[in-house]
Amino acid sequence: MKKGKKTEETNQNIELAKQEGVAARLQGHVDRITGYVTTIGENWMRIGEELIQVRDEGDFAGTFEGFVKDTFDKTRDWAYKLMESFEAKKSLPAHVEHEIQNPRQALALAEVPSAKREKVIAAVRDSGKKMTGKAITQEAAKQER
Repeated sequence: MKKGKKTEETNQNIELAKQEGVAARLQGHVDRITGYVTTIGENWMRIGEELIQVRDEGDFAGTFEGFVKDTFDKTRDWAYKLMESFEAKKSLPAHVEHEIQNPRQALALAEVPSAKREKVIAAVRDSGKKMTGKAITQEAAKQER
């Protein structure tokens, strides 16, 4: 993230947060996400969850895309992929959730209908293949035939 560069939309976000008394909540999300981004491999689930909360709470001026760009110097696509990854992994039963270890696996899984996700994961695991996004996509396509 580029430090010191604030756009008009960033300033509006800060001003809106102060005016509505939500500055501490929004700043908490920003601080956590910023800390997690430095270790994204370990924290992609936390980042996705925090971004969902920020989006849903709407405590920013302008668009969510503008907020992400101005605050984290990241794209809308980056944010939505992490949020989708989080949601896909959280949709799994607890006994299977540990199989998904990174956002690429989770994004591949997000393309699989919810009702079939557990079966696809089991098939990849039972095949002896490494659990990768590509293996998940291939197994899902195989099961569609």
